[in-house]
Amino acid sequence: MCKVERKSGWIVPWLPDLFPNVTLNNLIADRSDHSSILLNLVERQRNNVRRSFKFKNVWLEDEDLDIAMTEGWNGADGDQVLDKIQNCTKELKKWGTTIRLCFEKFIDECRQEMELL
Repeated sequence: MCKVERKSGWIVPWLPDLFPNVTLNNLIADRSDHSSILLNLVERQRNNVRRSFKFKNVWLEDEDLDIAMTEGWNGADGDQVLDKIQNCTKELKKWGTTIRLCFEKFIDECRQEMELL
């Protein structure tokens, strides 16, 4: 953070008045003693639009995926294929959440490690 920013809160003091949704982020630099800044003038709108499902072949290497599919298929109530597919969907969502949380934790750890460098 530069001296001007520490003192006034903003490098350009009138910027938040002109752009109320403005954010200023310091980016991590991995090979320099200078860090870049990212200035967002417009707040990104997040809507709850569902993204289409994209299968990733690397998932096939995860043993927990096989377990989730087996539990989903065998744990369904009844022998109807639709019930089995719906139960697999439920188990895959739980598996996906676990994987996502592990990746988020790993990314956070990497960020902390980079900040120490």
